[in-house]
Amino acid sequence: MRRKSGFKYQIEQKLLSVGFEITEIVNGDNWWEEESWNIQSIYDPKISFYVYFIIDPQSENIRDNSPYIYEVRASLIPLNNWNDDSNMIASITMSKRHFEIKLNNFTEDIQSYRLAT
Repeated sequence: MRRKSGFKYQIEQKLLSVGFEITEIVNGDNWWEEESWNIQSIYDPKISFYVYFIIDPQSENIRDNSPYIYEVRASLIPLNNWNDDSNMIASITMSKRHFEIKLNNFTEDIQSYRLAT
């Protein structure tokens, strides 16, 4: 069962509120990837993307029980590396300041992607 708090929960709830759901959660196979989500539109299953939780490449806690997530990135295709932004549709830098504003911007960018599809 997923936790009902924290930034991942907030992202999940925001995506649900605009008509997207998590269809799969994958533990990261790369040093830079804590986990990724496969996301799909509830109303049009052809519209999908991936959300990656990217670990700070300078973090000393890489792959421990609490890696520092420094960016959340939505991508049209699976990422090849931590700084691949060629197919990025939205991102959130994970400083503690103004998270709600950043989350709203992230969601707006995802909604723009849906409208363009």
